[in-house]
Amino acid sequence: MNIRESVSDRLSDSLVFFKNNFNNLFLPFFIYNFISITIIWTILQYYFINSLAWINDYSSLDTFSFLNNSVVVIWIVVGTFLFILYLIAYVFVLIWLLKSIKQWINWKDINIIENLKYWFLNFWNSMKTYWYVFVYVAMIPALLFILWGVLFNLSYYLDNISFLSSLGWWLMIISAMLFVFFSIYRWTKAKFALYSAVDNEEFTRENFNNSIKYTDNNWWRIIWNYLLVWILISILWYIISAINWLFSFSFWGWSDLVSGLTDAYYSKDYSNIWDLTSNYINNFSFIAEVLWNIIDTIFKTVTSVFVIIFSYIFYLRLEKEYLENNSKIWNESNNDIKL
Repeated sequence: MNIRESVSDRLSDSLVFFKNNFNNLFLPFFIYNFISITIIWTILQYYFINSLAWINDYSSLDTFSFLNNSVVVIWIVVGTFLFILYLIAYVFVLIWLLKSIKQWINWKDINIIENLKYWFLNFWNSMKTYWYVFVYVAMIPALLFILWGVLFNLSYYLDNISFLSSLGWWLMIISAMLFVFFSIYRWTKAKFALYSAVDNEEFTRENFNNSIKYTDNNWWRIIWNYLLVWILISILWYIISAINWLFSFSFWGWSDLVSGLTDAYYSKDYSNIWDLTSNYINNFSFIAEVLWNIIDTIFKTVTSVFVIIFSYIFYLRLEKEYLENNSKIWNESNNDIKL
């Protein structure tokens, strides 16, 4: 495959690739999103709102006590657990998709069985790559944040020693600033780590470091490419979501619930939450919610797969340029030696 240079070429190549392999690339990701977002999310949404009706007295609740209510705490734990499972399942699907893209780029037929085997065999290898990304992007801010937590608790148990408390808060501020900076700068440079690992079938620290090198002197170029893609997708997203939510708000009472909960949060008055949740549950239609959530699922699937294809092609372009530049430098150095 000819990996062209301009962003418009990448967009065009990504669209052509997606169109020619739509079923093979769309269906696995759609099944994953349909189960996790459309079905499970709709069920959780219903039972979470329903469980809020179990809280008998909202009139005496403030924000802190509401968030620490046993019902809400249980749902926070359940939601966190399911979110972790969602991310793990996403890694499986992503590996499968990257392997499929690699086959097509190398002029091979997409082999679903082979890719499923690759999917299962390389899950833990992919976790190693994500660990390298975590260390590169978030390890320093995370350690500083943990140290802040230790100092904060020490100051509390040691009768609020002001020095420890002040040092802890400064560490928290520094860790937050570093995390924001690393999330923007280093995450951009580490974005192609898994793409490189799958493309080279090498889930090592050395391969991770090479993927970082491919982005040298290309940081703003990467930002511009993804900003353009994000703008295009956002325009489509707002149009589709506006239509989708318009009908959802009108027919199934979600608007009243959202606006009521928002007013309750800002006014610190939770006395009418029971009426809001009861009204929502009484008018809830599982089939209707699934039908309208599926529109979001289709859109998210199409855009997610497209961005992954675009990213793979972009990674190949950066790799090609890096290798060509290194080869040119190597040849020039050899010529200098001969002279």
